[in-house]
Amino acid sequence: MRTQLHTYYNEIPGERVWYPTEVGVSRRSNILVEGATFYAHILQGGCRIVPIRQALSQSPRSALVKVDIFGKSYHGEVLDVFEHTQRGYGSTMFAEMRWLKTTSASPVTINNWLLFPEHDVVVSEYDRYMPRGPTVPPTLIPMTWIRCHLARLTFHDHKPKLWLTISLEKQVLYLKPALLPRTRCYLLTTAVIHGSFTW
Repeated sequence: MRTQLHTYYNEIPGERVWYPTEVGVSRRSNILVEGATFYAHILQGGCRIVPIRQALSQSPRSALVKVDIFGKSYHGEVLDVFEHTQRGYGSTMFAEMRWLKTTSASPVTINNWLLFPEHDVVVSEYDRYMPRGPTVPPTLIPMTWIRCHLARLTFHDHKPKLWLTISLEKQVLYLKPALLPRTRCYLLTTAVIHGSFTW
């Protein structure tokens, strides 16, 4: 988690964030703050998101989300939700993600879902996720990048089995950043604290 936070802060405009043991660090350097507050669930844009690691059944049902990263959408599962405060950046709500591994395979002969791009239908490999790498979305994202929940179907008759996810964005009210310019986590309406953690 420390590595992802260090990378996140240093990829956006602002004061550089240092590891405490990094070469060149000084007393005036902006040191990466240790620790974060984790949440059992969070309500965002009218959707209750329960991270997989906090769900009693470990079910991803309430953790399946569509994420918008620089204009491109991705489907994934929320593993954890936590708040981190860093000097110069304030408090930010983060989601730790794992991304569904998409495939060109289709559970049907004629892919009629292409006729409805507004539903953002994605076919992915069953129980498979993208490995970490430079061409893969980051595992740590701000909660504000999450747009909506996903519905997921499993095609058991297809060999190998496939997942199909459908965006539920048209079913919820999405608050755009411009509506609340002064609020850093503008989509967050309520949250339940699960506990604090220091690494």
